[in-house]
Amino acid sequence: MRQKLILILVAFLILGATSWAYSQKSNAPRTSWEYMFVEYINGEETPRKLNELGAQGWELVAASDRGFDRGNFTTTQFVLKRAKG
Repeated sequence: MRQKLILILVAFLILGATSWAYSQKSNAPRTSWEYMFVEYINGEETPRKLNELGAQGWELVAASDRGFDRGNFTTTQFVLKRAKG
């Protein structure tokens, strides 16, 4: 009987410590993001434009080929994000 009480007490202590640790972590400030979609005609200017956006704090998240003409993609859509504030 005494061993059961000790085991239950230990289980509650572990559960309490785990809950406390989780609550401390979840109180950390979260980063808010803003997103931007841009579409460029495929060409030599695209890397320069993306580098300019990168210098402004934008980070490339995804890219998708868009327009299609005579078997070639003509435009690419880029999804970018940066921290708000």
